[in-house]
Amino acid sequence: AKIIKRINYSIYRRAEVVVGVTRTLITILANEIRRPIYLVPNGADLKIFKPINKKEARRMLGLSQDSFLIAYIGALTTRGYYNLLPVLIAIRKTRESYGIDVELVVAGPIYDRGAKQIIEEFKDVLHYKGVLNVKGVATLLSACDIGIIPRIKDPIYDYSVPVKLYEYIATGLPVIVTANRESELAKIVRENKLGLVCEPGDQVCLENAITALATNRSLLDEFRRNVLAFRSRVDRRIGAERLYRLINELLLG
Repeated sequence: AKIIKRINYSIYRRAEVVVGVTRTLITILANEIRRPIYLVPNGADLKIFKPINKKEARRMLGLSQDSFLIAYIGALTTRGYYNLLPVLIAIRKTRESYGIDVELVVAGPIYDRGAKQIIEEFKDVLHYKGVLNVKGVATLLSACDIGIIPRIKDPIYDYSVPVKLYEYIATGLPVIVTANRESELAKIVRENKLGLVCEPGDQVCLENAITALATNRSLLDEFRRNVLAFRSRVDRRIGAERLYRLINELLLG
């Protein structure tokens, strides 16, 4: 890892232009290479990721019309930087303790046997939809009530904002995030009131967050209104246009 980091920073120092996708990343790079870093944010394609009729989306995917559905899209592995196991345990606990019909709907590639075993063990509360194309992912998100981003505790990921956040927001989904409190991801969700944030490993907080959003319709609606108001700010064209202007300015002097 040290060798790779040394190579990366050597490239950065020799580059004509360095860009970063989050403010935290820009700060880290600027301190290391002592050069200007330009912010070019990521985002979602708002023409593809947009809310569609929930009942119709659920009918297309064969999902219950009455369940409270939580979406997760992305790689399924026990060695990555997301951990679905605490989420599934919390969902099962919520169902058993409060009699709430909560289920997790998942799409993405399975990368190891451990992930496959978890899917099998929790099939009573989990719908695995396989690997979907972009349109299928957008339909899955529209079918759900909230999105989940179950990040692990490792602070190395605190500077990043996953694309799934932008796609959740683009389809109008409030979110539950497990992330270190001072991470950029947690700050975005907290400061813009897009959903609820728990520290990784805080199982009680996760259970309470799921229960709160599944039972408190006014809270869920408030977060959804905030998400829809925030939606225009995650348009992928913003970053593309900013990069285009930056390149033009640098080339033309």
